[in-house]
Amino acid sequence: MFVNLRDHVNAFLDLPHFHVPHAENGPLSNLTFGVKDLIDVAGYKTGCGNPNKYQDAPIASKSAPVVQALLDAGAEFVGKTQTDEIAADILGLRTHLPKAINSAVPDRMNGGSSSGSAAAVSAGLADFALGTDTRGSIRTPASFNGILGLRTTWGRVSTEGLAPLSPRFDTIGWFAKDIEVFETVSKVIFSSNASHVPNGLVPPTLENPILYRMPDYERFIIGLEAKEEFERILAIVNDTLGEIEKTRYLIYSPEEAVEIGTALLNYESWQIHKEWMTEKKPTLHPAVKIQFEQCAKITKESYEANVKREAIFKEDLLNLLGNNGVLVLPTVPSIAPLRFITDDAIKEFTRPAMIINSIATVAGCPQLTLPLGKVRGAPFGLSLLGPPHSDEALIALGKKILKNNFLYNNLRR
Repeated sequence: MFVNLRDHVNAFLDLPHFHVPHAENGPLSNLTFGVKDLIDVAGYKTGCGNPNKYQDAPIASKSAPVVQALLDAGAEFVGKTQTDEIAADILGLRTHLPKAINSAVPDRMNGGSSSGSAAAVSAGLADFALGTDTRGSIRTPASFNGILGLRTTWGRVSTEGLAPLSPRFDTIGWFAKDIEVFETVSKVIFSSNASHVPNGLVPPTLENPILYRMPDYERFIIGLEAKEEFERILAIVNDTLGEIEKTRYLIYSPEEAVEIGTALLNYESWQIHKEWMTEKKPTLHPAVKIQFEQCAKITKESYEANVKREAIFKEDLLNLLGNNGVLVLPTVPSIAPLRFITDDAIKEFTRPAMIINSIATVAGCPQLTLPLGKVRGAPFGLSLLGPPHSDEALIALGKKILKNNFLYNNLRR
C-alpha cells in the first residue's frame, strides 16, 4: 500500500491500475473520479488505510452501488484515494503514507479522513471524488481545500460496499471544484438505485427557506479574522437568499451534543473492530491505537443512555428546521492549521471542529460546505444544513450563493 509516485499531492494509492468499465455515453461522460479506500471498486482491495487490513482484504467482486451508478453514467474511475487509518481523523494526519497535500495552501493541513479524495479534486487530478463523512470527514477537508463537499442525509445513499466506522452515523458523499459538475454528479446519484427516500416522503424543496444562525456554535470560531470573514460571507448569503435569523438554543448544548456523538461512535466502532484488533493485533498509527483504547471503555449502559439523548436532540433540531429551515454555519472553526504544529495546537482545533460538525452527525441531516471565504489566503468554508432529504435543495441554494460570490467566480475564470 503506497501512494502513487506520479501523484504530486499524495492523493491516490499506488496500485496496479486497470480499466474499470464504464458507459461510453452518459451525463458524466468525460469526467473522472476517485474513490476513498473505504468504498469497494470491483477488482480492487479495500484497505481502510491500514497495511494489515489491505493485505488480508479480498479483491472486491463488485463495486459499491454508488460507484456503479457513476460508472453507468459514463464517469471514468482513475484510482483509489488514501484515507486516514480506519477513518479515525479529520485532519489527515493518521496515515501510514506520506500525508496528502492541500493544493490551495500547501503549508497547511489537507484534512481527513477523506484526505486523498479532497486532495485529488483540489489538485485537478479528478473532476470529482467520493468520500465518507461520519463526523466531518468530507466537510473538514472540503473547507480546508476550498472545494464543495456534501455530507448526505444519513441513509440516503446506500452504504453497501462501505467499510463501516459507525453505522448509525456513516454516510457517503462527494467533492468537486465546480458547482455544475457537483450538481450533475448529485443528480446522477440521487436518481440511481444507490439512493433511497422513505416511502411516502417528499424531499423538502426549501423554496422559501427560513435561514437560521446558531450563536451557540459560532462561539467556537477561532480568531478574530475568521469571525470577521464569517460575517462577510453571511452577508453574501443574506443578499442572495434573504435575512438570516438568530435562532434559539437547542435542548442540548454544543458540548453535550458532541458528547452524545462521541459516545455512540466510539461504542459502535469498537464493536465493529475489536475482534480484528484483538486477534490480528494490527500495526496501528499511535493516535489511532490510543483512540480505540478509549473506544473500548464505553459501556453498553452509556451507549444506551446516549441513544435516548440522541433521539431527544434529533427531535428538537428537526422541530426547529421543519420542512423549510436551513442552518447557516461555519464548516469548521478556522482555516486549516499549519502542517507542522504541536499536539496541543491540534487539540485546540479538533475539539471545536468536532463540536461544530456534531449537529449534522447526531441528527442525520445533510450538510453542504461551500468555498466562500478566505483568511490569510487560505480557504474558509460556510455550510448549509437542512432537514433530512433536503440534499438536492441545499445544492440548489448553494449554487445560487456561489453564483453571487465574486471570489468563487473569479477563482474559476
